[in-house]
Amino acid sequence: MSFVHLRVHTEYSLSDSIISIDSLVSRAVQLKMPAVGITERQNAFSAIKAFKACRKYGIKPILGVEIAIEGLQAPSSSFMLVLICQSLEGFQAMSRLLSKAHQRIRDDDQIVVNPAWLTEPECRGLIALSAGQHGEVGSYLLKHQFDEARHVLQKYQTMFPQRFYLEISKIDEEFEEIYNDAVLEFADQTQTPLVATHQPRFLDREEYEFHELKVTIHAQQTGGVNKPFTSSHSAEQFFCSAEEIADKYQDIPGAIENTLEIAKRCNLQLDLNRTTHMPPYRPQTGDVDINEFLRKSSYEGLDRRLQGKHDERYTERLEHEISIITATNFAGYFLIVSDIIRWAKSQAISVGPGRGSGAGSLVAYCLDITAVDPIEHDLIFERFLTPDRISPPDFDIDFCVWDREKVIEHVTEQYGQNRVAQIITYQTMAARAAVKNVGRAIRPDYLFYDQVAKLIPEELNITLEQALEKSSDLRKRYENENRIKELVDSAMVLEGKVLNVSKHPAGLVIAPTRITDFAPLMADTDSNRDTTHFDKDDLEDIGLVKFDFLGLRTLTIIALTLHYVNSNRNGTMSPLTEDDIPNDDEATYKYIRSGRTAGIFQLESGGMQRLILAIRPSRFSDLVALLALFRPGPLQNKMDRMYIENQSRHEYEVPHQDLKEILDESHGVILYQEQVMQIAQIMSGYTLAEADTLRKAMGKKLKHEMQEQRKRFVSGAVEKGYEQKLAASVYDLIESFGGYGFNKSHSVAYAMLAYRTAYLKTHYRAYFLAAFMNVDMDIKTIVKLCADAKAEGIKILPPDINRSVHDFIALDDGHILYGLGAVKRVGKAVVDSIVEARSLGGEFKDLTDFRERSNLDVVTKNACEALIFAGAFDRIDSDRGDLLNKIEYVHGVVQRQNEDARHGQRNMFDDSSAEDVVVSQGNNKVWSKAQLLAKEYEILGMYLSGHPMELYADELKTLGKIKRIDQVDKTAQGQILAAGSICNRTVVERRGEMSAFFEIEDASGRLSVAL
Repeated sequence: MSFVHLRVHTEYSLSDSIISIDSLVSRAVQLKMPAVGITERQNAFSAIKAFKACRKYGIKPILGVEIAIEGLQAPSSSFMLVLICQSLEGFQAMSRLLSKAHQRIRDDDQIVVNPAWLTEPECRGLIALSAGQHGEVGSYLLKHQFDEARHVLQKYQTMFPQRFYLEISKIDEEFEEIYNDAVLEFADQTQTPLVATHQPRFLDREEYEFHELKVTIHAQQTGGVNKPFTSSHSAEQFFCSAEEIADKYQDIPGAIENTLEIAKRCNLQLDLNRTTHMPPYRPQTGDVDINEFLRKSSYEGLDRRLQGKHDERYTERLEHEISIITATNFAGYFLIVSDIIRWAKSQAISVGPGRGSGAGSLVAYCLDITAVDPIEHDLIFERFLTPDRISPPDFDIDFCVWDREKVIEHVTEQYGQNRVAQIITYQTMAARAAVKNVGRAIRPDYLFYDQVAKLIPEELNITLEQALEKSSDLRKRYENENRIKELVDSAMVLEGKVLNVSKHPAGLVIAPTRITDFAPLMADTDSNRDTTHFDKDDLEDIGLVKFDFLGLRTLTIIALTLHYVNSNRNGTMSPLTEDDIPNDDEATYKYIRSGRTAGIFQLESGGMQRLILAIRPSRFSDLVALLALFRPGPLQNKMDRMYIENQSRHEYEVPHQDLKEILDESHGVILYQEQVMQIAQIMSGYTLAEADTLRKAMGKKLKHEMQEQRKRFVSGAVEKGYEQKLAASVYDLIESFGGYGFNKSHSVAYAMLAYRTAYLKTHYRAYFLAAFMNVDMDIKTIVKLCADAKAEGIKILPPDINRSVHDFIALDDGHILYGLGAVKRVGKAVVDSIVEARSLGGEFKDLTDFRERSNLDVVTKNACEALIFAGAFDRIDSDRGDLLNKIEYVHGVVQRQNEDARHGQRNMFDDSSAEDVVVSQGNNKVWSKAQLLAKEYEILGMYLSGHPMELYADELKTLGKIKRIDQVDKTAQGQILAAGSICNRTVVERRGEMSAFFEIEDASGRLSVAL
């Protein structure tokens, strides 16, 4: 006898399954099952992935959902109901119901369906299962209330005529026998079909303990559970074979046959990877052909870009791109993106010059989507879009991080809230998280499992299996300590499992009709905007178009710097804009070559600074190369060294003179993916579309595909007259380095941002650094930038209660005044209260005046102490120790004074100087310089008024000639005699070797050291 599981939960149910889609389908194939039904708990997260996997292996996919529904007879209670999609109509009905349930706001925050939504039209294409004893019918059967059960059954049968089934399960569940006896009798009485559902939550019986671990982990993360607990599931809920089911349900074979009957009734067809559902673009000029409108707009943009000049290279390229765009029906996509970007610019929202392969499009340049001229930089359109592409191209758009939300609001308003949604992402357990989560679930011993987790090397996407190979300490303890072996083995089972969901940081989907026609939605309470149940890959599979709107901090820094510059310019000078920044400023390149690149986009890390000092960029193409070289692949394969050696020699060998022009810009190194494509085009006669296929194979290292490409490349080269040996060696070369090639279009676009930030830092240093600090008020960033400012001769003035505001201020003398918002223990409300009091009553005269005029409920004693430690009172009283001794008394006096004023009593300071009273009443604690500096460091994260090393000046003289930190050659290796305090220590293990990194600091600056 055959059998179909109709109620499988996978890991996407989040709380109660460890089954992966691939393993589920593989097991169903192994057991020769004709179909499998996936009905996740309250969501459809896995629907598209499950549908694809089943289709791939010849299994019929049955999709559905297990929902909670308010009682038909008892509306104050909720019960479970299983819905199964028979058709696309049913899938869309399920999507609408799920969306309503997720978007509905209930007092108990539960996701529950209102039965009023289940009208007959809304239930078409859906089969309903009663959910056994957890459904409303089952709840009455457990209590032998057959009349009430019959009443509910009749209502469901009205909603789902000929499509409602009673369930029976034999999974060793509590009250199972009572329910099963009752439902057998009830089904017979009412002549209602009965179906067997086994509700698998894991594949094998032995996996039960791991399932319970995941249930505990999820409960700990979402429900505040602090200890292991036993769920209501049983070890019987494994994925039984048809034979095992036949044995379990031998007394009710009809219930097994009904699983096959339901499977036959389900014939859902989803149109995957065939149709793109493009949102409509409506030109403001009215009803015109969209392809013609694209052409017209592109040529208008080209005329503007070239300032009326004619250049045949541009018109030929434009025609070529337009022909591909129109042939692939993506004209609307380009126009929609252009429309969004032009709107943003009209609202003075800063937009990036481009990102990714889209920067290689001339049409995009003409439509203001990018600011990169692809012909000037020798970029390839086919890297972005080829004639055979089915899915839409993907423009990633950078916006000012402060204004990104405005753009999304505009798009939502323009296309309609029911057609725009954010995109879900699934959070899986990485190696360290798996160890910590399992450790917490097994035994709440934080020190133990945290210690084990720290033995895992800090490498992106490392698995526990890889960690055991790379970490000798972890491997030894795993082999010798049973509890660590138990922990790691359990973590390996759950590693990579989906545990929770979040929203994509940039993705937005726009549909031509309601999103729910394609995918269910869930509410996002943070943004008041819906999020799809499907991730970006699934949305692409069903044909919806994704837009990536990213918030880029650098754009905000550039915009804020320009604002500061223009606010302080002479009124007769025109405002400085990004377009006014020259692209060949020698002073900017000289500054970059100095290696003092803190704060400069993409160029600020220590490793990049060392590469800059070696390459010494003097032109824009050098910056493009820098960004392409400074990545793990090229660095590990020593492409940077080859580049530097070839650059210094000025002469280098190329495989053939026909390739010299392609490789000259990168000094003979195959650095860019576009170079791979060009080599294939020149030597082997590839079209650029074919060359893009080669590029993809290289990047993904697809072995079979690369072997086929080798044959194609060599034979094509031989046909064009090249020697076979040469062709094979060139292919070997591009295979060795091409796999690490970078997207040149992206590198050019981001090199533009790097150059612009470098230009602003070169010519408007204080404004630039102040802007950076205000955009990123992270203490580590501020400390780093303040150290850089100091090295550049810019003085960082301590915060000042009479001059400072929330933000850092670049002063007319070129120095920077510390922002109150960056002082620890001083929040925005405190700053606003201080600034308001100052604007109303002028500068504060002393501590008492400050306390009298500030709101004590907001500017607390704690905040006031922090301001003293930070030096904010230094200009009115430089004795911080004395101020600290007074603060307690002043605070109490002002509190009583305010209370007296409310009751009409006399001010105790009316007849004498307030400061005299304070002086006589303060305590006499003596604060040493070292203590005050330590407190300053605690509050600011750095020393501003001095440095502890200055206290040891006499002792240090006895050690010989010690270099100041700012005098140390940062590229030097070996021993250096320097003295300072050590901060920011980290120790890491890489490939079995320990490395230490730290910073050493004295009064002159900081130095990064690697051991």
